[in-house]
Parts: sequence; C-alpha cells; structure tokens
Amino acid sequence: MRARIVMGLAALSLLGLGCDGQTSDTGASGIEITSSGIRGTCAEGVELEARDIDGVFDISARLNGLSLHSIVDTGAQLAELDGFAESNGQDTVILENDRALLLACHQTLEQLFGEEASLLENILVRSVSLWAETPDTLELRQSVQGEEGRSYTSICSLHNSYQYATHDGWWHSNWDSDATSIAKVGTREGCTYSWLNGRWTCSEPDHVPYVYQRGECYGNCGAGCPSGNQQLTWDCHDHDQCVRNGHSLASFWCNDEFISAADDELFAPSCSGT
Repeated sequence: MRARIVMGLAALSLLGLGCDGQTSDTGASGIEITSSGIRGTCAEGVELEARDIDGVFDISARLNGLSLHSIVDTGAQLAELDGFAESNGQDTVILENDRALLLACHQTLEQLFGEEASLLENILVRSVSLWAETPDTLELRQSVQGEEGRSYTSICSLHNSYQYATHDGWWHSNWDSDATSIAKVGTREGCTYSWLNGRWTCSEPDHVPYVYQRGECYGNCGAGCPSGNQQLTWDCHDHDQCVRNGHSLASFWCNDEFISAADDELFAPSCSGT
C-alpha cells in the first residue's frame, strides 16, 4: 500500500528556507552547511538544497535541465518524489549521464558527512543515492510508504551469508530457477563475482539458474558500495539480483524491484559493522 504525504511539494516550497548567514561548515565540494539547511554544488554542476521543516525533510537537486524533489517524513515513514524538465515543467526521466553525475555527487556527500551525519544530511545522501539508481524507464513521480517488517525487512544479521535472491519478468516468475541466484550479502569486492564453469568470474550472467554470486555490496540499498555502513534489505537484495542477471540498471524488467526497494533506501536502518 502506498500513500501520499498530505503536504505536497508546492506547499512546502512556500515555507522557504530563510538565510541567517551563519555557516557552520563548508566542504571542499562547494556544499555549505548552515543552521538553516544545506545548499551548494556537488559533482559537475549538481545543485543541491536540503531543509528540515518541522521534522519533514525537503530535498532538491538540479542538473542538466532536470529538477528533482523529495519530501521525506521519517516519523511517518512517508515520502513523495517528483521531477520535471525546468524548460517547460513537463514530466521527464533520469538518463544515464544524469545517474553518473548523481552517483559522483552521492559519493562526495558520503565522504563529506561521514558516519556521524545528522538526520538531514542522512536523508540528503539517501535521496541522491535513490535518484542515482532510478531507471529512465520509470516515472519520477512516486509516493512511498515504509514500514519495517512489512514493506521492508532489514537483513543486517545475514551479512556475509549466502541468501537466495530473485526477480520476475514476462518469461519467468519469482523463484524460477533461471531468475534466482544464491548471493552473498554485503561483501565489498570490486565487481560482481559469479561462480561459472567451476571458478569465480567477474561477470554478470544472463539468467543462469541458481548461480552463486558475491561482491559489490550485494543486497545494499542505493548506488554502489557506501563508504560507511550498508543498508541491507530483502528488496534491495532482489533488485541487485535483477540488474546483475541479464538486465541493466535502467531495464524496464527491474522497475518493480526498484519500486519495492525505494522505501528501503529512504527508511531502512544502516547495519553496524558492514
């Protein structure tokens, strides 16, 4: 079940950020952290702004003529996402070059804020990470509802263990042999290793039945391996399985797995020691 936050993007934008001129920190990336929020430029021309409005987080990013927005209420575990073309206000999508910039921005923010990030900083990092994984076959307007144990399930305790992961499609269902892998949760090798022909190979096979896999933080929510602790959930484990077994990140076939993992990325806890 998905629900929409009562206060939409337009209403929040009327509240304003306010500028008191008090800068508490300025990162080398061009990100300024003030008592009013976070703003600045990240990566190559990605403009960011993040505000805490009475416990509701208003996040925006602008790049390549694209305007992205997320409104996140961590208390209610509700979020509203949207995006449009700045030239005409029409619906648009995140393309491959946009994702590359957002991924670079995400990595910069992670290193800037670190493990001691404030809640606002954490939600900014998570929002940018989610956009960096958003396929160009998916509409940007989404309403997301999270509930631990129901819409997402953390698997921190399964770190470094092999677990089944699966995806569906027109020609196969969840748990069909050719749509199922046995993947090691959360290991950090530099690529996805698959056990093929009696040895580990740095490759992503095309629907090989029950293939063993590991590496690249399999099961972590968001783009790539984080610099700190991972967010490990079942939905993110299945999304990784889809995009690493015959489908690309932007593949239409993995959209349902991505949507299922969106609330995990925004609300699932980090796993200590991962």
